[in-house]
Amino acid sequence: VLEGNHLAAQMLVRHAAIDINHQTSHHDAPLLLAVKRLNDVSSDLILGALLSHSKLDVNISDSNGQTALWHAVNRGHFDLVKLLLRQNDLRLNDPDRYGVTALARAAERPVLSVLELLLQQRQICINSLLHTSCLRCGLHAAQATLPQ
Repeated sequence: VLEGNHLAAQMLVRHAAIDINHQTSHHDAPLLLAVKRLNDVSSDLILGALLSHSKLDVNISDSNGQTALWHAVNRGHFDLVKLLLRQNDLRLNDPDRYGVTALARAAERPVLSVLELLLQQRQICINSLLHTSCLRCGLHAAQATLPQ
């Protein structure tokens, strides 16, 4: 994954003895590394191979408690967020070690389409957005997120 070799990644994903969720000493797993380096066609192919693996933990987090969804939101990757949202076992409301959820992070980023996509999800908990708005932006910003 680090080298961007999608053919090697695809071959390894098919190998039964491979631990698809193995984490480095920095708690990076193949899925997290692929999302963090997403910027080319090989990254897309690697992500496709990883997401097709039946034992992939799509909620695996790094040393900061940040998941693939959190990193995809942070980078404003609308298509990847959409792809991750299709994963059956994706947990949308897990906070990182700082208490920031993917939704709260989306509210801080300039890509409005990602925030809108997350808000369309039935399982999303808006309380995390309100909490982060209060902590980081003050009561006025939190009030702006509430329906009129």
